[in-house]
Amino acid sequence: MTITRIIKGTYRELIYHQRREVTFWILVTFLPTFGIARFVVHTDPTLYFNYHGTHVHHFTYGIVLLTIAGYAGLVVPQRTKPYVAALYGIGLALAFDEFVIWLHLNATYNSDGSTDAVVLITIFLVGVVYFQDVARAIIRRLWRGTKLEK
Repeated sequence: MTITRIIKGTYRELIYHQRREVTFWILVTFLPTFGIARFVVHTDPTLYFNYHGTHVHHFTYGIVLLTIAGYAGLVVPQRTKPYVAALYGIGLALAFDEFVIWLHLNATYNSDGSTDAVVLITIFLVGVVYFQDVARAIIRRLWRGTKLEK
């Protein structure tokens, strides 16, 4: 087996076959958005929107995007769901990048707590995207096992 075949097979399995899944689009927009937000915050912490002396944190934009995605998810046609999922992933990353700020309701920026939240969300999304069939099979087997015992 050549390296080209391995790469093509991996691409087909991990990306091509998953691209129809809404959770895949959440994951692939969530990760880069979080990375970009984290990079911008650490590179230039003075880069933010200031409205009459109030620092508007980017979790605000995330909450707005989550609201729009939530509404759009209810009203848009099925074929546009990947776009809504992408919008949701971006909003989720922006909101949870500053998780500690909205958890404690103060402007003390603790990236460790926010990073922990993002890691947990990433693990969950990867699990949903790539291991949902495994989870379903385990649940089915457990369910059958409980029925047989009765």
